[in-house]
Amino acid sequence: MINKIKTFIQKIVTPQMGLAVLSIYYFTLLLDMTTLSYSFAKAATLCKLLRYICYVYFLIMICKKFKSLDLNEYKEKIKNFNKKQYFIAGVVIVALVSIVANLVLTRNKALFFLLFTLIYASCFEFDDVVNTLFSTQFISLILIVTLSSLGLMHDYVNSRVDGTMRHSLGFGYPTYLSQFVMFLILYYSYKKDFKISPEKLGLYQLLIIFVYFLTDSRTELLVSECILICIFMKSTGILGRFKNIVEFFKKAFTVCFPLYPIGSFVIVMLYGLIFNTMNVNGIVFKIAQKLNNIFSNRLYQTFYDFKRYGFSLFGSNIDLVGYSLTKGNEDAIIRSNFIDNEYMRILFENGWIFFIAFFTIAAIVIWYLYKNKKDGLLFISFVITTFSLLNPRIISITLSIFCFMIIPVLHDLLFNQGGHLDE
Repeated sequence: MINKIKTFIQKIVTPQMGLAVLSIYYFTLLLDMTTLSYSFAKAATLCKLLRYICYVYFLIMICKKFKSLDLNEYKEKIKNFNKKQYFIAGVVIVALVSIVANLVLTRNKALFFLLFTLIYASCFEFDDVVNTLFSTQFISLILIVTLSSLGLMHDYVNSRVDGTMRHSLGFGYPTYLSQFVMFLILYYSYKKDFKISPEKLGLYQLLIIFVYFLTDSRTELLVSECILICIFMKSTGILGRFKNIVEFFKKAFTVCFPLYPIGSFVIVMLYGLIFNTMNVNGIVFKIAQKLNNIFSNRLYQTFYDFKRYGFSLFGSNIDLVGYSLTKGNEDAIIRSNFIDNEYMRILFENGWIFFIAFFTIAAIVIWYLYKNKKDGLLFISFVITTFSLLNPRIISITLSIFCFMIIPVLHDLLFNQGGHLDE
């Protein structure tokens, strides 16, 4: 009986099956972004159950991969670490400890399952993972929009203050649809080395405009147009004529990335100081309020959360409620306390220790991509990390592939064995 079980496990634990299970798992995550649980109450429970089945398979695959490793070889390489490698290893250990502490103190399982998924994904070639995620995203988008158009999934309509109606076409919030389209264009272009024909670029443009008129998602429109311009310049060879300028921007992003989390914190705290101490009729207060209005009240909401709940070393288990559709809240009046800035969201939910460790690792990953001339992945990292100043997308693997780069890059830096990041 035991032999039959071992034989069965060997048959199902293959790279092809492993990627198929990753696709199924990813699909359940994408469904959580839709109105499916609103229309069908048991959908969320079924998705959760399916994810736990996937976790069992993840564990089996990880164990198989671990058994195939030459541990003595790894031990020898650890003994020969230089100062930089010891520093990287130390930061990784701090991040892992903070994840465990966050799980124990807040009962928040999100980081733990994220780490588990990333370890599983690292068992495969990086490009195979990207292809799997892209295919699942594309099929999911077609399926969700089709079901919503046929009336089988709820089309959540969100209204702006000025009366503008924003359709979601089956997603839990209108911006989700526009972000799906934006990232699909980005990842497909990466697969094609950012060399896209004029006909496809025109099709992308029509799709972006069509989605904008449905969702009225202005930030996504702006970012999508910028991506399209960059793809056009790459495809037509224009970027090749300005190599020095391109190199300058690549290095500037790599060097200045640490300012993203630091600057986010400073701006939020500075806004709070002005809000609490400045004269409401003063020019400084008016400028701060104007800036807050431009960012759709994001500065106030973020500052209010920190003022109310404070800071912690290992995070807070506080529900962040936005205006996305969940079962039973369509007609409810909600006071949003949602933190859109990913950097501040990570600080709030996961604490100072993880905040510092994670963004140190992120900076190392970005520097690695720059030094190794992984220009396609560096551009994707730029889009994701910059977009995350206004939307939480860095550690949200439903749309972002940034986290999937971390383990391969760290593995390459620590053990110099490839890293599965071939372009």
